[in-house]
Parts: sequence; C-alpha cells; structure tokens
Amino acid sequence: MPSMTLEQAFAMAVQSQQAGRFADAEAMCRQIVAYKPDHAEALHMLALLAHRAGHTEPAIEFFQKAIAANPNAGAYHANLGLAFATAGQIPQAVEAFERAIALDPGLADAHYNLGLLHRCERRFDEAISSYHKAIACRPDFVDAINNLGHVHLLKGQLAEATALFRQTLALQPNHKEAAENLKAAETFQQKLDEKVAQDEAAAAAKSAEPQNATT
Repeated sequence: MPSMTLEQAFAMAVQSQQAGRFADAEAMCRQIVAYKPDHAEALHMLALLAHRAGHTEPAIEFFQKAIAANPNAGAYHANLGLAFATAGQIPQAVEAFERAIALDPGLADAHYNLGLLHRCERRFDEAISSYHKAIACRPDFVDAINNLGHVHLLKGQLAEATALFRQTLALQPNHKEAAENLKAAETFQQKLDEKVAQDEAAAAAKSAEPQNATT
C-alpha cells in the first residue's frame, strides 16, 4: 500500500466501520491483509464484518487467523466463541470463552456468554458462577443479573430469583424479560403458599377428627 501506511489504512477502515460503511471497511481490510497477511487487527475486523453479515464460517476462519497473528488478545478469543456458538459448535465455543477469560479475566461479556452456554446445557451451578463473575466485572450488567435470577428460578430458589429480578428492574425499569420473570416467580410463590396453607388446613382438620376407641 504505497500511498499510505498500514496504520493510516486501518484507521480509515475503522472510520468506515463506525460510519456504517461496512463494504468500504471490508475492502480496506482486504487490501491491508493482501499487503500484510498477518495484520491481526485487519483480520479481526474482517471476522467481525463477516459475523455481522451472517457469514459464520468465514468469520470463524478470520478470527482464527487473527488469533494466530496475536494469540494473547482475549477479545479475539471471546469473539471466536460467539461465532462458534452461532454455528452450534458448543464445546469449541466454551473453550474459546475460557481461553478469553484466562487471558483477560475482566471480559464481562465472555463470562456472560459462557454462563449462557452453561445454562443451555443445564449446568446451573457453572452458569451461576459465570454470571457472578460477569457482574463482578460490570456491576450494572442487567442481562447478567436477570439471567442469574432465571437460573435460580430454574433451581426453585424463589427468594434469590425474586431479589435478582427486582435488582434488574431497579437498574432498568423497562427490562421486559425481568418483569415477566418477576411475575412468574411471584405467581409460583403464591401457588406454593396456597398449597402449604391447604396442606396445613387439611392436617389441622384431620387432627380435630374424633379418634376411634381402641380395645
């Protein structure tokens, strides 16, 4: 690229991406990697653009090339995990998220997405751990708080679930899913309370019945 430096070319690609000119960004990144095939940032942007366009397999290939060029970029591994998850390759996605977290424990989204996979696989304790780590990284991460509540709801832990749904709504009052989850938890708790009351009333009635004399 004789007319400009690689840094200038990539800056132009970033500007195009941020302005929504995705075709221009892709064209510039392809020029960069044609000149320097191991340009990690350009490869990563090509991966992001492919993933955004729904081209999952090319996205995975570009993410892997970006990682080969810069193995220690946690965000690259996290985004590879997203692409693997989109492709339904769950073990590979888990491995990518775990690698991302090992490189950068502060990646809240990587913890969160790992929690989503654990929840889908019904590994609830692992999901709870991942969501807690995501929230530790980003205390106002409302989706993580809500999903943590949902896992507690699935485990039948209504008090914990209700508190987390209310916390979500305190942070984001228009969070529709949290409102629906809170309503479900409160309805379930009401039914449990009614069942307990019915059982107690039945037990009290039975104990008040006359007992037959024994000989």
